[in-house]
Amino acid sequence: MANKSDMNRMLNDIGIVDFILVDLMLYLDTHPHDQAALNYFNHYSKIKSKMVHDFSVTYYPLVKEYNESTKDFRWNNPNTPLAWEGGC
Repeated sequence: MANKSDMNRMLNDIGIVDFILVDLMLYLDTHPHDQAALNYFNHYSKIKSKMVHDFSVTYYPLVKEYNESTKDFRWNNPNTPLAWEGGC
């Protein structure tokens, strides 16, 4: 497992990309036909998905996973930190 500074860097990078996505969503709310903005949104959505996946594989899941066969959400990793351990 990588060290805590690597984990914090990854979380910070995910936060940056998430901010970009929120900003693009707000823009697209008022400019729904801007194809360039939609392309940027799709591009950064893929980047964020990969970043979240990489983080989840290395540390713990950031989001619940949806199981298509059972139609439910679940946490896969018992190592997810609790709120008092800095998980929130």
